[in-house]
Amino acid sequence: MAVRPDGWPTNRRLARRLEMATLGNLVDVKPVGEGVFKMHEHFWPGWLMYYAQRDAVLNVMLGGGDKSTQSTDIAKAVKLTVTLEKLAMTKTIRIAGLPEFDLTEYLEDEHAIAEYLTVVLDENDPAALAQVLGAVARARGMTEISKASGITREALYKALRPGTQPRFDTIARVMSALGVRLVAQPVQEPAV
Repeated sequence: MAVRPDGWPTNRRLARRLEMATLGNLVDVKPVGEGVFKMHEHFWPGWLMYYAQRDAVLNVMLGGGDKSTQSTDIAKAVKLTVTLEKLAMTKTIRIAGLPEFDLTEYLEDEHAIAEYLTVVLDENDPAALAQVLGAVARARGMTEISKASGITREALYKALRPGTQPRFDTIARVMSALGVRLVAQPVQEPAV
């Protein structure tokens, strides 16, 4: 998969990982000290993201990078954690008042939607695809997607809620209404 100059697909892949973390999916994590953890994302060149978890509710992303910057990134994440904890001791933070991470705010055009859906399709999880299609459709406006796809709003909400496995026809019609399409690619790129 080629990387565009503006960081695609890296930006979307990392954003998807953050989205999964907000849902409690913190896989491949290891402590690095001072209550800071690293989360490894396995795609070239191998990205590491750092966070501190306090209680069961709050995850704060503290930065990231690849192996070449790992020791510097860990030092920055630890320093930021200490600073944030000092601030938290002097001020009450209401968890309900913190903004939730919503990737759909960053899906400004069909190219962004296509790249995001490609990352989700790589996960090979039909339920995740349904959930993401539902989120993107709601961000675009369910009434607009309903009209463009020929599927009632109620049927869209039902088919695209988390945990469902919609029919291929529904997925194809929603994707078309979003201005994107499924494309078949070889699993492995040919050797050069």
